[in-house]
Amino acid sequence: MQPKNAGTDLLTKLLGKDGPFAVADKDLENFLSEANRTELESLRVAHEEAKKTATPMYPVAHAYTEANPHDLRVFVRGNPANKREIAPRRFLKCWLGKNQNRIKMAA
Repeated sequence: MQPKNAGTDLLTKLLGKDGPFAVADKDLENFLSEANRTELESLRVAHEEAKKTATPMYPVAHAYTEANPHDLRVFVRGNPANKREIAPRRFLKCWLGKNQNRIKMAA
């Protein structure tokens, strides 16, 4: 259970990230016992071995889907209060050129 003032108590102010007695991550190892240092080193070695023997990362493509696909109105100068004609959804002309009928669009 954390105290009510977690983050404003004296220990946090002194030992916290910006406190005068803050310990850098690289120096934390100096405070470990010999047994814990040995265990940490063995874990580091195991981690490096696992990285070397791991299978290569599969290709990833990020995408999203529309919940309710529909055509939207054009916002004049990006202002949603100033709407104009409906802009139909389609692929960019630089990909398909003027012939947009080659791919059937989902409605």
